[in-house]
Order: sequence, then structure tokens, then C-alpha cells
Amino acid sequence: MALLTAVTAIAAFAVVSTDARAANGGGGSIPDGSSIKDVRCESLCAAIRSATVGSTVRFYGNGLQTTTKVRFPKKGGGYIHVNADSAGNTSVTATVPADAATGIPRPKSVGGTLATVKDGTKKLKIVAPGVLPSDGPFQIEAANTSSLALYAFGSTKAKLNYTFSGTDITDVRVQVVKEGNNNSVVREWIKKGQNAYVNNKVTWDGSLEDGRAAKPGKYRFRIAPLSSNSAPAVVGGTIKLNDHAFPLRSKFYFGDGYGSGRGHQGVDLLTPCGKPIRAARAGKVVWRKYQAGGAGHYLVIRGKGIKRDYVYMHMKKKSKLKVGRKVKTGQVIGKVGTTGRSSACHLHLEVWKGQWYGGGKPMSNVKKQAKRWQKKDPLAGKVQAGDRIPVLGSFTDGLLPPVDGQAIPTR
Repeated sequence: MALLTAVTAIAAFAVVSTDARAANGGGGSIPDGSSIKDVRCESLCAAIRSATVGSTVRFYGNGLQTTTKVRFPKKGGGYIHVNADSAGNTSVTATVPADAATGIPRPKSVGGTLATVKDGTKKLKIVAPGVLPSDGPFQIEAANTSSLALYAFGSTKAKLNYTFSGTDITDVRVQVVKEGNNNSVVREWIKKGQNAYVNNKVTWDGSLEDGRAAKPGKYRFRIAPLSSNSAPAVVGGTIKLNDHAFPLRSKFYFGDGYGSGRGHQGVDLLTPCGKPIRAARAGKVVWRKYQAGGAGHYLVIRGKGIKRDYVYMHMKKKSKLKVGRKVKTGQVIGKVGTTGRSSACHLHLEVWKGQWYGGGKPMSNVKKQAKRWQKKDPLAGKVQAGDRIPVLGSFTDGLLPPVDGQAIPTR
């Protein structure tokens, strides 16, 4: 009886193990953490996810640095294994072998483990070589990029204008790649039926395909005919993408920072009254109030794609942005003033981790953050020498709780 129970348990374990492998695509061991979320054709392509024998395809995911082989579905059933052309933590490339079939190929680690496939990953279509469009001669004749400074979720866009020579109407692949990271592709477009000898254009707002902001850094455009097997040409200038905009474009002085007495929870940026204040980060207006004995006219914006609240105080007058209004990074949200308990024109800026007076906490490194934004933002106002405006003398910025007599503000 004990032997029968043991045999039954072993059989049950075998079924569970088989089911687990089947759920993961079959034919491999339990995954070790590597995964893919997309596979795209990079050269000799019919479309972004349409390739042929000899095409280079790139897998996007995580934990892929130990990949040595890639398993492709095979015509008639089964699989074909080929060596990976390159492997990094977030991407792998491979060449489509003969007899490959439409499906989701999967990277395989040195230990034989197959990468898991994330939900929503699309199949790679394999077509006959004759299906690929003919691009004919192709040569970039001119290319330039405008708006080289972008902000995450901002209103500005980088625009690439390009002209190419050739004899045919051409399907063109345009990519945005990050510099210094193996030219990893962060955004891609297929421009169908592009004409030679005329101006063609593509715009990029700093976002990924899924709408999230790309990571801060330097980026370039890259162009190639869709069906070409040659390396794409890097064109145009370097695009600098920032995660924040500095809120002032006028000359200013850094004043007190966090903890400078009287419950100071932000940083003071001193500049003449009436100068525009810009949103450091996109988001939604959650507070627009007035506090006579402290903050004066103030605005609170809940950051987009980040668990931060941004607070702007002592505005000249009530902001035109109502509660619920969506704001873009770098958008004008009001003007510098000295309303409330203040003796000089300035912006008092706070950054909260979490919700402002809703369980969050003011960030003590707000001055350091503001200095980083100012340094990286090419449109930021120039900081003046010294850490305070000399003529202010007894400058005060006395802040009470958000609403007189209340610890938590109410609309």
C-alpha cells in the first residue's frame, strides 16, 4: 500500500511538472527569471514583426545575458535551435534559420532554460523571401533634428526631417536608440511608401510604445530601408530627455532649503515677481488654494508615472489651472509672487514622496533635486552667484500648515 502511494505521488509530480513546462511553452526546464516581452525584425524585414530566412530579429526582455541559443518553431512541428548572435541583460539577437515557422521563438540560457513569454507578446511572422518589399538604392542625403531638449510627458517633440535618394518608393524603418547602451531601440516606426528626394519626417515625444516615458538620457534617430540587411544609419543631433523640467527660466538665486527653521519643508527659488512658473513634472492638479498666513496662492500637482506630489507656493495670483486639470512637464502653471507670509518674490517648492498631507512625507533632498534639474535642463534659468539675494536681508518665508488651523487641507 505504501509503495502504491509513493508511485502515485511520483506520477502526480510528473504530471504537474509536465503541465508546468507546457504552460511555459514546453521543451525546457522551469524558468530561471529570464523573460521576453517582444520580438521584432531588425534587418531584412517585411514588417516590424515579419521576417524571412536570414533576417536578424531582436528579443526584448530581462535577465537575458546568459542566452546562448534561440529556439524557433519549425515548419511541420518541432523546433530549430540556433546560436544567439548577441546577448545582453535586456535584449538578444539571432538570425532566422531555414524552415523556421511563424510563432514566438524563445531565447535559451547556457543551462538550457527557456525564457518565459510575457502576456501580450506577439508572434513573429515568417514569410517567403519574395514577399519582402524591394527598396532599391537607398542613401541618406540630408537629416536634421529639431527640439533636442525633451521632457518626460512634456509638450515638446523631437522632429527628424530626412531626405534620401533612390529609384523606388521605399518602406523605411525609423528608430530611436539610446546612446551608450549598445544603441538599444526604445521606439520604432515603419513609414510605408516613402518617396525619394522629398522631405520626410518623424516626431518623438520621449515616450515608449506603451505610453510610459523613456528613461532620462541621450538619444539619436536611426534610419534604414525596411527590407535592407545593412546597418541602419544614425542621423540627426543628440536628443536629451529629462525626467523633470526646472520650474524657472528666469535668472534666480537658491534660497533656504529643507529644515531651515520655521518648519521649512522645501526650497526657495528667488526671482522677480511675475516670472512664469513651470511644472517640474507632468501630472494632475489636486489642490488649488489660498492661505493668507502662510503659503499664499499655492498649487499641488500629483506627478505622472511617479509617486510624488509637487507643491508650488506664494504664487502672484490664483493659478488658472483647476483641480483635476492635467498638466504637461514644463507647462506654465502660474507666476512668481510673494503672497501669504513672505517678504520677497520667490517660489517655494516642495516635493513629497507620496501624497501631500495624505500619508506622504516631504523629501529632505528637495534642494539637491532642484539643482540637478537646473543643471540638466538646457532651458532652465541661470543661477546667480551666491546662495541668497544680498539685498533681501530679513527675507522671510514663514509657512503654516496648508490651511490655517488645520493639519490636512480640505477643498
